[in-house]
Amino acid sequence: MADGHTLYGTTTRPARLDELRTAGIFPLLFSLDDFADDSSELASCQWIIIAVPPSQCRDYAAGVLHVRRVFPQSRQILISSTGIYPEHPADMDETYPLDPAHRPDFQGAETAMHPEDLILRCAGLFGPERIAGKSFAGRAAPEPDRPVNHVHLEDVIGAVRLLMQHNASGIFNLCAPLHPTRREVYTANAARYGFALPLMPPFSSVEKSKRILGDTISKRFGFSYLRNNPADF
Repeated sequence: MADGHTLYGTTTRPARLDELRTAGIFPLLFSLDDFADDSSELASCQWIIIAVPPSQCRDYAAGVLHVRRVFPQSRQILISSTGIYPEHPADMDETYPLDPAHRPDFQGAETAMHPEDLILRCAGLFGPERIAGKSFAGRAAPEPDRPVNHVHLEDVIGAVRLLMQHNASGIFNLCAPLHPTRREVYTANAARYGFALPLMPPFSSVEKSKRILGDTISKRFGFSYLRNNPADF
């Protein structure tokens, strides 16, 4: 139970069922790729959160559309990505025009959602088990002086709770307000979490890159990011 809700969690791996059960979550086997695998338990859910990366599906957009059609009675939340925005050197809020040829997987999935649903476009997601820069420990890290667009898992969970409480709908970016460089984030994390500093050449100027603005949710619902600076994640 969380905030008075009964939680169901799906997995494609039977080995994870006990892990979910131990966490107090009712476990179900379900796959976006298996259209015959329609868990009847989900039909009673008030909210369904779709948090599956496209890389884990044969046809991401088709899978999301299937869930939307099979469970029409449920409000649905799609955890999308700010990767949906084109690689333009600009500040981008939810109204920034999309390029139809860029990330058709995300765009197709978002199109499958209903007007009363929620779409959360998350920046690079980090948290206790995902540390920025760790995968580059002792190795060359690309473009170390490019500003980052990151969001902490705690803030994604907090945003979901707040928007559910407000019975909200629509599209919201989720991104920490500050945008330090990769160099700053990786250096801070290497010291904090004890991994080898990634190999980064001396400072070089970087042309303006895209910057995700995640403050619409703050302006509309008073949301406050708990983790404002990715260098402190």
